[in-house]
Amino acid sequence: MAYGGPFVVYYVLIILYERYLSDCFPLSPREWLTPGEGWPLQGWSALGMVCGVTAGMALLFSQQAGKRLRHL
Repeated sequence: MAYGGPFVVYYVLIILYERYLSDCFPLSPREWLTPGEGWPLQGWSALGMVCGVTAGMALLFSQQAGKRLRHL
């Protein structure tokens, strides 16, 4: 699961962006790697968004893992 998770997230984001939310370019992982002209701060905001999402997921994981470890 650890190897397949990122692929599934990437695939779901591409599907959402291309089929349903084509106006919401921050959903596209391609835009994260090569930020286009739509990003403010000359593309640095894409890095900030990715870092923010990563920090948020790490915080969520640490909270959930802490709950599980307390129940052992």
